[in-house]
Amino acid sequence: GFPTRYYPKAYRHKLVYTGVPIRKGFSDRHTLTDRKLFSLRRDMPVLLITGATQGSQLLNDTFKVIIPSLLGRMQIIHLTGAVHEKKFIAIRKTFPRSIASFYHLYGYLEHGMEAAVRSADCVVSRAGSSIAEFAAAGLPMILVPLPFTGGDHQLKNAEVYTREGAALTIRQQQLTPQRLLDTIHTLFDDPHRLAGLSCQAKLLAVPEATDNVVRVIEDVLYS
Repeated sequence: GFPTRYYPKAYRHKLVYTGVPIRKGFSDRHTLTDRKLFSLRRDMPVLLITGATQGSQLLNDTFKVIIPSLLGRMQIIHLTGAVHEKKFIAIRKTFPRSIASFYHLYGYLEHGMEAAVRSADCVVSRAGSSIAEFAAAGLPMILVPLPFTGGDHQLKNAEVYTREGAALTIRQQQLTPQRLLDTIHTLFDDPHRLAGLSCQAKLLAVPEATDNVVRVIEDVLYS
């Protein structure tokens, strides 16, 4: 999933860099239709929070503390995971009506993930394969890699994206509500830095990844 320079020299000659195949649509330019799908205002930035389909209890628990401090300055699309949705619906009911309308809560998105990613100005996420989708959209990332995954692949993903200037990484053991809040504010206070992260993310994207994988398979089968 990364350029061959990130792999041990001993077997780089055996590798072919294809990129990570993703669904079509993430690299499309965002439109007013995308924002209308989530009832988003055009004059306010959008933060996307996602822990993938199942959600992330740690991200959710950290994020719930700082939601009121963000709403109004930005709009939030929060994908909680289906099992956490009811809890956050109850939390939203405690918000003043003046800011609750800026909080767009979903357990998960069966359809429309591409539109959510295209609408966002920044994402807070784990560092699994979905980061390839964010890169295709040029979406700046704050990554909290899940530790103890196979081969510690999420940390490695986050390290590459951070080294390439496409993301900021907060290790799980260093994650606190204040650290997350400060990181979000720091980025949204600096449009030039957000733009730089976006440009670097796009450089990591490989829109033709699916075709590359097919070509490699065909070369192996028919050579």
